[in-house]
Amino acid sequence: SRTYRYRVLLRSAPSPFELGRALWWPRPIDREALAACAAALTGVHDFTAFTPTETDHVRFERDVTRAEWADEPDGVWLSDIIRDIADRSDLLALNDRAAAAARSVGDSRAEAKALSAQGVAYTNMGRPEPAADRLERSAGLFRSINDVRGQAHAVINRANLEFYHRGPAASKVHYEKAYGLYREADDRIGEARALHNLGYNEGTLGNFDEAIDFLTRGLEIHQEVGDLDGAAKALSNMANIEARCGRLDEARRHGREALALCRRLGNRSFEADALDA
Repeated sequence: SRTYRYRVLLRSAPSPFELGRALWWPRPIDREALAACAAALTGVHDFTAFTPTETDHVRFERDVTRAEWADEPDGVWLSDIIRDIADRSDLLALNDRAAAAARSVGDSRAEAKALSAQGVAYTNMGRPEPAADRLERSAGLFRSINDVRGQAHAVINRANLEFYHRGPAASKVHYEKAYGLYREADDRIGEARALHNLGYNEGTLGNFDEAIDFLTRGLEIHQEVGDLDGAAKALSNMANIEARCGRLDEARRHGREALALCRRLGNRSFEADALDA
C-alpha cells in the first residue's frame, strides 16, 4: 500500500519551517466539509487519468481504504490516504521511472532517493541482491553530492537488508557506519535511531551488556530532543533484553516507563508491545 499525506497549517502567519511542506491557510476552516470530502474518497476508483501514457501498469483501479483529517499539536491538519498498489512490481516500476526522470535532468539527490526506495522494496520482496545494488548506488550518489544524511539513510537501509537476509553479524558494520554518518550530519534523531538499531542487533547476538549500553545512549538522545516515540521503543527493547538476561527489576521499571509513554502517545500498537515486554 501507499500513503499520501496532505498538511494544512492553520495559523495567522506562515511558518518558514513548513514552506513547501504544508498549505498555509490563515482563514477559518470548515472541518465538517473537509470530513465529508475525505469520506467521499474511500472506495475503488479508476486512476487512469493519473497514469503516464507510457506505463508498465496493466491495472488502473485502486482501492482507497482510508481518508481522514486529524489534528496535530502545532495546528497542522493532515489527511492520510492509503490506496492499494496492485503489487510490489508496480512500486518498482514507479521508482524506475522516478530514477530515470531524475537522471535525465541531472538531479542526483532525487535519483538517489528513488534508488533507495527501490532497495527497500526489493528487501521486502526477499530479493537481497538487487536490493544491495540499489542501496549501494543510492549511497554512492548521496556521497557524490556531499549529502551525508541521505547517505546515512541509504546505509541504514542496507543494514536492515543484511539483518533480515544474512543476520545480525552481517548487519553490525553497516549500523556502525550509519551511526557515524548521522553523527557527521549532526542528525540527532538519526543518531539515536542508529544506536537503537545497534542495541537491538547486539541483543539478537546475545551481547546483552553492549545492547543495553547502545539503547541507553539512544534513549538519552530521544529524551533530549523530545522524540517520545523513539524513547518508548528504546525503553521497550531495553525491558525485553533485561528480562532475557535476568535483570527483572530493571526490566519491569523500563517496561512500565515504556507503557506510560505509549499511553501518553495514544499508540495502541506500541502499548501492546510494551505490555508484552
